[in-house]
Amino acid sequence: ILASELSNLYQYENQWRNLIREIRQEFSEKLILTSNWDKLELPFWNELDAIGVSAYFPLSKNLNPSQTELNEAWLLHKTHLLEISHRYNRPLHITEIGYPSIQTAAQAPWELLPNSVSDFSLQARCFEAFRSAWSSEVNLIKVNFWDTGYPQLPYYSFNFDTIGKPAGDIIKKFFQERIKIL
Repeated sequence: ILASELSNLYQYENQWRNLIREIRQEFSEKLILTSNWDKLELPFWNELDAIGVSAYFPLSKNLNPSQTELNEAWLLHKTHLLEISHRYNRPLHITEIGYPSIQTAAQAPWELLPNSVSDFSLQARCFEAFRSAWSSEVNLIKVNFWDTGYPQLPYYSFNFDTIGKPAGDIIKKFFQERIKIL
């Protein structure tokens, strides 16, 4: 990954194109750059090998959204991401996705508030919406789930961890389904 979530710097299209070309002279591996969920339109996607996205899309304005609402939100985001993928003829790489196990996970998945109320169910439902939208999509080449893997920490109920939580089972199911299509 060449760069991640540098939204304010991605406006310098010519400089990015030049940098990517210079790197390709020395580096033969795949180059991916991560755009933030709210700044997906980069005019130099064609210079890279995949569309990289930090996918912390808000899924709902409600504190207790239904599974249908979450699923529909992810389908809209998927449609937009696939349109970009097709426009530039590049596969998709979700370079980062995660949901904290708190009541606002669907509203602001990037934000972990210290005085939050724990909600393992909502975290799992958000991942279920992602799984439902993406598990069979062949244009999605890779997904990186945010998971620190430290369930022994005292704030375990309020963090992004999925290990030992219902969300972990959803992620496991996602990868089991992915194996079948690869």
